[in-house]
Amino acid sequence: QDLIHGALGINALINPEEEVASTIERMLSAPGALEYNEFFNHKLKLLSFLVQEGPLVGCELRRFREIAPEGVIVAAIVRNEVLLVPSGRDVIKENDIVYFACLGDSLGLVRKLATNKLAPAKDILIVGGGNMGLRLARLLEEYGVYNVKIAEKDEERCHMLADTLNSTLVLHGDGADQDFLLEENAGEMDAVVALTGIDETNILISLLAQSLGAERVIPRLDNNDYFTLVEAIGIHYFVSPNSAAVNSILRYIRRGRVISAVSIRGDEAEAIEAVALAGSKIVGTPLEELDLPKGVLILAISRGDEVIIPWGKTVIEPEDHIVIVAARDTLPWVEKVLAAA
Repeated sequence: QDLIHGALGINALINPEEEVASTIERMLSAPGALEYNEFFNHKLKLLSFLVQEGPLVGCELRRFREIAPEGVIVAAIVRNEVLLVPSGRDVIKENDIVYFACLGDSLGLVRKLATNKLAPAKDILIVGGGNMGLRLARLLEEYGVYNVKIAEKDEERCHMLADTLNSTLVLHGDGADQDFLLEENAGEMDAVVALTGIDETNILISLLAQSLGAERVIPRLDNNDYFTLVEAIGIHYFVSPNSAAVNSILRYIRRGRVISAVSIRGDEAEAIEAVALAGSKIVGTPLEELDLPKGVLILAISRGDEVIIPWGKTVIEPEDHIVIVAARDTLPWVEKVLAAA
């Protein structure tokens, strides 16, 4: 790494495998979450859930605080594959995918609000013992709360995995073979994660495991064109190395003092954590008086040790850390504001 950073003049390394492994672990720890990101050093969480029933259905967002716990805000809604950065007049409908921003201690309440009934995952089957599968197995071992099995059809690779991993059970077999999945009780797993290098194989494995009764399946998808397809056939959880790499890169290409940035729903929107600079038009004025473009929402403010879910009277101060959700067509405006000096 010293050679890369020094002699080659490279400022940052992007590791999609590490990003994907972390994403999967977060999804397993917050069951039901379709996407899961964190800001402000893990104090603020951004999660999405499929809402099919419960008190949220039919709720106008200006009434959201009447049924939601403190420290929670709706960041975005996806309806019929269209992403909406909402206003107070928008209404949550059945089968919407809703993005919530919440403080750490509100996570369980948000899951209940979204009427998610999945329990935290414990028994995990990873199919595909490549670099990504190995990295995930190592990460899950570090947490010490998961029972992990990893299946790999290359026998030599299995020996390497067995020598490298500690508590993970290494299986030699083809995870795309239904008989093998039956033999290994894939249907009784809390989660089956398909991480081979072939999208179609990962989708097949997920469908087979799902048909056998696996509580949740998570395929790796490198081709963004498959995102809509897998949701149409009932696979709501998936991970994308390409998206993970993009999220790592965004913080370096956005103008201003950007701490982190993640894409939402492919590239339909971004959630950006940045430092509010003195002289910016969003500093020193109550939020209700700001002329924010449609599609821009200030989700949260971090000031010292305090994290604030803002409302109309809230004022952003210089050097506050803020999280902004912005639809794709508003990103030039957001970059201009963040880069203000």
